[in-house]
Amino acid sequence: MRYANPTRRNRNIGTSSRGQGQNNRLVIPGPRGDRRFEESVDSFQLEIRTIRGRPIKFVVEETLPGWIHSCTVDEVARVLDIVPTDDLQSLGCVLFRQPTRKQQTLNPAWGRLTYYARVGSPGKPDVYVGPLITLEACRLETVMRWRKSMSIGAQTELQRLHRDGHQVEERQRDFLIQSTPKAIKQTQLFRTLLHELGHWVDYLQKVERPAKEDVEQWEQLNTLYFARPSSEREAFAHRYAAEQRSRLTPSPDPS
Repeated sequence: MRYANPTRRNRNIGTSSRGQGQNNRLVIPGPRGDRRFEESVDSFQLEIRTIRGRPIKFVVEETLPGWIHSCTVDEVARVLDIVPTDDLQSLGCVLFRQPTRKQQTLNPAWGRLTYYARVGSPGKPDVYVGPLITLEACRLETVMRWRKSMSIGAQTELQRLHRDGHQVEERQRDFLIQSTPKAIKQTQLFRTLLHELGHWVDYLQKVERPAKEDVEQWEQLNTLYFARPSSEREAFAHRYAAEQRSRLTPSPDPS
């Protein structure tokens, strides 16, 4: 699938410029050169693995003191190897990213899908261009506080975190969530990775494959895709992650 045509592959798809994440926009410095902040990497190592006959790049950014990448390249590669081959269509990179402290404070995330990314260091050629799954580095001791007034979706996510092994303490006004490296790995490796891949599979099914090389149809389908309620897209990704996780043998034990 070609990504060189700028009229076909708008780099703003799935970003705040197209209405994504308007409720949690970061107040952080703008793009570094011609890259968005989530595409720009500093010191990193590059590995290439063949998964289901497809080469996939793994960009592993150096972590700050007190931070870790909870998963290894080998672990992520093994999980991706259990998914159907067609689900990896056009997906050519996983980024192990070190967020800045400000980014982590304002918009903490286990990971994300970027529908079209240009990964590289400032002032240097691209390391990778195309759809991208990112797994964020985390502090060794991660502590979160969630208010008790939360949506049904947030309540369900709290239950998932508890099953992953995160320690959840109910207090008078909030929930205190303490995360160990083992619990973080359970969340990122067996849920976040597959969840973000689920978003890509959803996009493949509803936009990329029906449009083929028809630019006009692609634009229409792309608009319709992001016009769907976010809850609908999240539900698809959660179902996909659960289905693929059940294929792992033996099933991961979150305890």
